[in-house]
Amino acid sequence: NYGFDNVKLEKAYQVIKKDMFSLKSMVIIKNGYIIFEKYKNKDEKNALSHLASGTKGITSMLMGIAVKNKWVNIKQTLFKYFPEILSDSNKVKKEIMVKDILSMKSNFVWKETYRGNNSTGMEWVNSKDPVKFTLSLPTQKQKYWKYHSGASHLLSVIVTKASQKQSRDLAKNFLFKPLGIKKYLWANMGTYTSGAYGLSIHTKDFAKLGYLYLNLGFWKNKQIISRKYVKKSIFPHSLIKTKKRIFGYGFQWWIVPVKNYFSYRAVGYGGQFCVIIPELDMIIALTTNNHYPFLFSDKKMTPIYMYKGFEMIIDALKQ
Repeated sequence: NYGFDNVKLEKAYQVIKKDMFSLKSMVIIKNGYIIFEKYKNKDEKNALSHLASGTKGITSMLMGIAVKNKWVNIKQTLFKYFPEILSDSNKVKKEIMVKDILSMKSNFVWKETYRGNNSTGMEWVNSKDPVKFTLSLPTQKQKYWKYHSGASHLLSVIVTKASQKQSRDLAKNFLFKPLGIKKYLWANMGTYTSGAYGLSIHTKDFAKLGYLYLNLGFWKNKQIISRKYVKKSIFPHSLIKTKKRIFGYGFQWWIVPVKNYFSYRAVGYGGQFCVIIPELDMIIALTTNNHYPFLFSDKKMTPIYMYKGFEMIIDALKQ
């Protein structure tokens, strides 16, 4: 059991199951081994789960592969990749860099909503050309942090333009194949692989991707992702303050401590999580039925913090 009290670990799972009505699966990797694996039913054991915005973390991995292969320099500007769209744009927009898009700290004005009036997200989803829509957004003078799925999709387009491979194909050959990941689906947005959401994968493989990041992009004697890039991507380039907590945002990864341990995570709509806790050599992957988003029994919980169940898993470790 690799240092776990199995009774306490099962109790943590039951709490998570109770709090997340739509929980499909949970996988824990500790010290390089799968030490916990449970599914809602037999069908879910081999089913793919849509990661929703958890896809953003995998898109960031592809950017790290592009950096390693010197296809992309994150200090390059958007104008380099989209001159035909940005030729008549203002100076501020032309000088936005790839690293600004990665950290969601750019000049674009955006409202991440998908319902009601003034919903930039819904307009983007329904647009004929999602890339042109995002690049045509108004800008403000100062860079600021704003959660921005339209910008995340630009990352996939940049990787595709730089590598001359669709992000889906790049992932297949440079990321999934080395890790032995064979079963997945990755949807398009427009003519490009979606960079913001759209990846469906098995929960074990979601955890496996987390393990790759835990090891700074290294897998079986091979550096798959730039080590330097991984470190930059889990550094809090922005600090987001709420009434109760402060958390960070890196390159498409949330930085949220768990019981005072440094931790970062990929997070998707409805409760998709890959939580990485380096000091404990541990990854926790959860997937839910995200057709029923945010069905939590405790209304005070927020999907980014998530939550007492993770703390209970740590408490299950024997001292």
